[in-house]
Amino acid sequence: MPPGSPVPDGLWPRTASPAAAGVPDHSPTDAVASGRTPRAASRPRASVCDDADMPSDLSAGLRIAQDRLDISTPGRGLTDITASVALIVRTSGMQTGLAQIFVQHTSCSLVITENADPAVHLDLQSYFARLVPDGDPRYIHDDEGPDDMPAHLRSVLTETGLSVPVSGGRLALGTWQGIYLWEHRARGHHRNVVVTLIGQ
Repeated sequence: MPPGSPVPDGLWPRTASPAAAGVPDHSPTDAVASGRTPRAASRPRASVCDDADMPSDLSAGLRIAQDRLDISTPGRGLTDITASVALIVRTSGMQTGLAQIFVQHTSCSLVITENADPAVHLDLQSYFARLVPDGDPRYIHDDEGPDDMPAHLRSVLTETGLSVPVSGGRLALGTWQGIYLWEHRARGHHRNVVVTLIGQ
């Protein structure tokens, strides 16, 4: 906008000056002219909510439970862990809350995807094979073979943690959704998955 142009309506309230609005004018230009050191504009302080501020119906009865899964993968591909996670939720007795699933590795990942047609998994594998090929000579890290760095990249491009609502004592997944551990290494591995439940 050229200097001196009128300000279009709606950009800010029509106030003649900061002083007219009851706000002290501490612009950097005025501060330099008066010899004062310019100060950053003060920001509103975030309020802190402690247990006393929480509604009683939320703080009362809130529980946290945690369990682990030891998954043996056959090699590169998707392993369905939905039933194992669902068993942890059912055993916990929680009716409403959140399930957080986390895999403790850097060469595999977790995904929620199609649980009916195996062709979806084949297409996912094919897509990532094109996107992140094994043995690319541009990779520097190849300590454990040509699939080493690609496995790390595929993990970063997907997820190592997922959150799923718990409703009525069950995972609130859609009809065609499943939770999968996606192994990105060529050979099988033992993978540790931590499941944390928060709810009532």
